[in-house]
Amino acid sequence: MIMKPGKIRFSINYLSVTYFAYVVIVIINIISLIYTNSPSNKSQLLTKKVNHSNPAILGQTSFSQLGILLPLYIYPAGNPNPDWQKIADTQKIQNIPVVAIVNPHSGPGVCSTSNPDSNYKNNMQVLRNAGVTMVGYVATGYGSKLSNNVKNEIDQYANCFDVKGIFFDEVNGNASFLNYYKELYNYVKSKSNFDLVVINPGQNIDEVFLKENTFDIAVIYEDYANNWLSYNPSSYISNYPNCYFSTLIHSSTTEIQTIKSYIDHAYNHKFGYVYITDDRMPNPWDSLPPYWQNEIEYIRIINNGITTTPTPTPVPTVTVTPGPQTTTLSFKVGIPRMGTSEVPQEKVKVDIVNSSGTKVYTGSIALVREGDGIYRTKSNGLSFTLGVSGTYRVYVKLTTSIGRSYSNVVLNTGSVLDCTTENTSCGDLKPSSSLLSGKSLLLGDTDTFSYNWINIADFDILVSEFLGRVTTKYTDFNLDNSVDVLDLEVLGLNFNKRGD
Repeated sequence: MIMKPGKIRFSINYLSVTYFAYVVIVIINIISLIYTNSPSNKSQLLTKKVNHSNPAILGQTSFSQLGILLPLYIYPAGNPNPDWQKIADTQKIQNIPVVAIVNPHSGPGVCSTSNPDSNYKNNMQVLRNAGVTMVGYVATGYGSKLSNNVKNEIDQYANCFDVKGIFFDEVNGNASFLNYYKELYNYVKSKSNFDLVVINPGQNIDEVFLKENTFDIAVIYEDYANNWLSYNPSSYISNYPNCYFSTLIHSSTTEIQTIKSYIDHAYNHKFGYVYITDDRMPNPWDSLPPYWQNEIEYIRIINNGITTTPTPTPVPTVTVTPGPQTTTLSFKVGIPRMGTSEVPQEKVKVDIVNSSGTKVYTGSIALVREGDGIYRTKSNGLSFTLGVSGTYRVYVKLTTSIGRSYSNVVLNTGSVLDCTTENTSCGDLKPSSSLLSGKSLLLGDTDTFSYNWINIADFDILVSEFLGRVTTKYTDFNLDNSVDVLDLEVLGLNFNKRGD
């Protein structure tokens, strides 16, 4: 997920959460029924024959070329804005395919053809003159947003912004949502001035999306830089031209050789578009990286065929302690309002991060209930190979919770660290710290292991699942196998909470 809408504050007390949730659901359901049954919203969808992909739109005549898919969430203050001008200058000089995603207000906002935002109008013309292709941001709530509401935002872009297509964010890549996205794709293509549909599931999607008209470019990886070199796309990717696929990588180092290795990984795994930034969460797309010019120059070199040998991936130098290397870690965490006695292994993610910020291990382990809202690692704990002893940070996240970081954990190769009891070597992971409310894994997030913020996008999905519009259970936050009032209550209590 690229960007979520801004803050919405709830001013309700704890005892009224349940009643508030019920009232909100009823109101939304009534409005939805009125809207969807209005005669003015029953118009036939205009259709026309389209190509599944049209690289020529972007000047990409060879499937081996790399381009940039750039989330341009920098407000264009100034005429021209320095960052927007830098992008335009790059396009003029390097002649690399650049698709920029413009996002005036987490979507088009309320625009007027007679009075559009002059900063956007002027700076978009700067990019247009340089040959940059622009698409407009529209969130789809993972398929929960009413298609009529999505189409209204598409119309706003068509009427007020001279873009060449639409970027759909928060895309559900499950095959059950195929028809939803086919309808939106056809609606975009029905606009005479729109040529391009980009979707962002942020992860691998069902292959049926490639066999049907649903997109021209798909972002199948959006995540931290530390996870990128271990990422492998679905095997079917090799059967399709690389112009269909993009990656968005954030929170990177600024070391140029590492950036080059990330670009090589994209090229070697058949990605047609890439963008890497050192910007960080919660919005890693609101600035250009200091190595922007280096990133562009290296892509140009690859496209010109100057380099044929991929840059080797930097390998950190470590001193390996002789003897057994399996390290075991046990710990407790607080998970208020969890509804199951055991959190399955596939619902839990654990990262071990060294002092330089490099992730040395990613794994999972089941958690079992020990007390009210208290869970511990199952059996003997988490076992993993550790190259060097030292002080580490342990990050824990559930698919339905925000994640928490626990610092100053001293791990030794081949040893056992039990953090279910008070131990100074456990740092923030000792129970007196890990079970504090500020370190609990608060439930209410629907973004599996990615976004780490409970907000209105999660509420949108909860509404659709609670009302039975979709059959998914992303908002079964407490894992009791039911999307019900308890999940509504959890989301109301934890709304707008962010993880570490």
